[in-house]
Amino acid sequence: MTIALPLLIALLAPAENAVVIKKLGVPRFAHGLAADQYRSPGAHGLANAFDGDPATVWWLPTPAIAESGYTVDVQLATPVQIDQLRITLDPPVVPNPPPRAGKKAAPPAGRPGRLTSVELNFWDKSLSTTYPIYKRSLSLPADRPFADLGIPETARWNSALINDETFGDKRRAKGYGNTVPFPPTIDALTIVVQGVEPGELPPMIAEVQFLLHKTLLPIADLSELKAKQRAFIENGLRHIVEGRYFVGPDRTLQFSYSGGLYEFTAANWAAGNMDEKHRKKLGTWRIEAARLEIQASTRAWEPVDYTIDEAPGRVLFRTNPVAGEFAVATRAPVPEGAAAPPPEAATPAPNINSTPGFEPPPLVE
Repeated sequence: MTIALPLLIALLAPAENAVVIKKLGVPRFAHGLAADQYRSPGAHGLANAFDGDPATVWWLPTPAIAESGYTVDVQLATPVQIDQLRITLDPPVVPNPPPRAGKKAAPPAGRPGRLTSVELNFWDKSLSTTYPIYKRSLSLPADRPFADLGIPETARWNSALINDETFGDKRRAKGYGNTVPFPPTIDALTIVVQGVEPGELPPMIAEVQFLLHKTLLPIADLSELKAKQRAFIENGLRHIVEGRYFVGPDRTLQFSYSGGLYEFTAANWAAGNMDEKHRKKLGTWRIEAARLEIQASTRAWEPVDYTIDEAPGRVLFRTNPVAGEFAVATRAPVPEGAAAPPPEAATPAPNINSTPGFEPPPLVE
């Protein structure tokens, strides 16, 4: 069947009053990842909490539990009117991790953690780029799958706006009084995690939904954002790992460009003895489908559980035979008596947060 171009464009265009998310921002690389991201990139990623489908969930990463004031910044492509926000924690069916090849997936075992409270900040950047226009805390009861925050018709402006010298003039220019116009128009939302009840499994958010007059607003397709987040993970892994040396207190690992995975003793590393007779081959490595995988001996490829957002100062691998804490080096020490390589031979220390093109994910504009 052939679809006429105008109809095709209409089918692809966001629905009227749809919420179009331009950017999901987090402070650091690890903040935007899922708890099981190393194994199943994107399966339980941050974008799942904003895609309009409660069956897809975001498994919050460790920093969401361990760090006070963990924040997600949601920026919209166009302003929307809303009078209610809904956060759904429990999906219709808890999704299982994707099965490994040849194995049947087992349901996750253990008690999941749970968010208990969040702070919600509603922004209208045409009025202030410094402070949200309205903010409230929302409790998430354990006996309910979701919680709603309704914005009252008499909502007062955020008191912090008194510190924005331009807010008063902008508010009066739009004809606004002492209360937030109802229903308010927003172009951004920040969610600050205030309370989490830990569990054996990570806490999750199934959906964040925007409502107007008790009607859910449709969410524009997020497939592009999800694809870019997945590409970001893969590019970030390659940027940190490929051709690098990982220096630990007792040994150094090398992820060679050719795919070999090698180990050097601390003494050989310090002496610059990096030739074939001084290294031990642990196996091979690859980046496949945004996963860092290793293959030791004749075993199957296995994903590596990692933390790399503090590179080059600290990288943590949790999967044998590479488990350990390391610092990243871009070249090996020079053996005594050997000529030092020219300065231009050194490559910049990999840092996923400050290297251009590797800003905290996911970023879509």
